[in-house]
Amino acid sequence: MSTSSRTVNVTTFRAELRRLYDVVERAALDGDLDAYLTPIAKDVVFDVHGTTGVGIDALRKTFPADFKAELSIRSLETFLEGDTGWDWVQMEAKGETAVMRLLYQYAHRGGRWQCVRLSYIEATAHQALLQ
Repeated sequence: MSTSSRTVNVTTFRAELRRLYDVVERAALDGDLDAYLTPIAKDVVFDVHGTTGVGIDALRKTFPADFKAELSIRSLETFLEGDTGWDWVQMEAKGETAVMRLLYQYAHRGGRWQCVRLSYIEATAHQALLQ
């Protein structure tokens, strides 16, 4: 249960996430890993690409040194309960053959939404999604 006096509905939450994803997409295009990781909390818990860990520095190590991509991030389902929210997203990288599905868990901290848990769920070939 939220202890905050602010009221956020799921539509507002989705709009705030879209603004975050716009920053992330731009940062990926620019190859700016620091900006890409901006919405991620310092104490994030993650399970991505077979690597489980805690902390932004550990997550940073899962990215290649030459990180750069043209990404498209789309929310599939979004849930909100108080100051905690979840977003099931589809992420596509131009030129890649797979579509990634990720689950982000957000917490509202210090006046902004931060990703506190990140789970890489699957990568599916584009063709499989078309069937």
